Amino acid sequence: MPLVSFRPSRLASLLAAAGTLLAAGCGGDVYQRFEPQRILSLGDEYSYIGTSPDDDPGARYTVDALNSDGSRNCADDRYWLWNQHVVARYGRAFAECPVSGHVSDGSTRALARERATVNTLASQLDAVGGVKDKDLLLVFVGANDVWDIYGNSPAQVPPPDLKGYCAGEGEGDNKGPTVPEQQAACARGQALAEQLLAWTKVGARVVVLDLPYQGSTPQAASEDRARLNSLTEAFNKGLRFNLPDNSRYIALVLANNRVELAQKTENSPYPFLNRTEAVCTTESAKDCTTATVKIADASSNRYEYVFAAERYLSPTMNRLIGDLAADRARDQPF
Repeated sequence: MPLVSFRPSRLASLLAAAGTLLAAGCGGDVYQRFEPQRILSLGDEYSYIGTSPDDDPGARYTVDALNSDGSRNCADDRYWLWNQHVVARYGRAFAECPVSGHVSDGSTRALARERATVNTLASQLDAVGGVKDKDLLLVFVGANDVWDIYGNSPAQVPPPDLKGYCAGEGEGDNKGPTVPEQQAACARGQALAEQLLAWTKVGARVVVLDLPYQGSTPQAASEDRARLNSLTEAFNKGLRFNLPDNSRYIALVLANNRVELAQKTENSPYPFLNRTEAVCTTESAKDCTTATVKIADASSNRYEYVFAAERYLSPTMNRLIGDLAADRARDQPF
């Protein structure tokens, strides 16, 4: 009897069917990729796309491209924020910054606000009727929390309602902070984790970024870098230690690790020419455009500067973090 041969496509179909039957027979769930009905970006200046009357339309805290008439062009993909890279993977763009060839309707919103903190994060959803089932939330917040705590003397930091890791529990590398201001930062991270978990209970999925070391930014040049980094570390651990392991609903993106890799002077996979200073000649990153940079081209395909200005990231660094977040979003078994 001759051997039976299968075309590769036929064999792939049979294997897929067998895998489905095996999962069903073992009581497992049949995996279907999560397709969000809405994508909502929440957070602070790291994710902000200006829409207020006081802003130039599309103003962001990075290097902004300019149109021929001098107006801001937030749609130029060489200068996108991290969250714009993420939604582009879904064929979308934010309603606040329409992009040709992408769906730019009200299902994809940039809701981040200036000076936002963990405590004000949830209010950003008021504009869209709150969180809903099948929402994908892109969350990047915490920098203002860290700088607010840093700006107060340790004696002025109110003692938070501590519990678990943030109360100093644990042992060895898993022991929580005992310094009051670090505990306060940890408590902010914990509060963020608890908010994210609450949103998943109504059916939302979350992609959350941890916080880059604030002491390693240009804004910290004349500040206590070690103290800022310790507060950042406490915030990140408060977030991370209060998220469930292997969550199917929350994808944690280690943005801090990616920025650290970019800033390494040896053995870095990213050949940045300047890892510590700002590319913008303006004091504020929000005022930075392609007409106010130290180099001729600060676009996302050039490894020139890690930072735009203050504590905010260059287009290149935004692309690196955006690609990382987009990969996590698509690979997470939501």
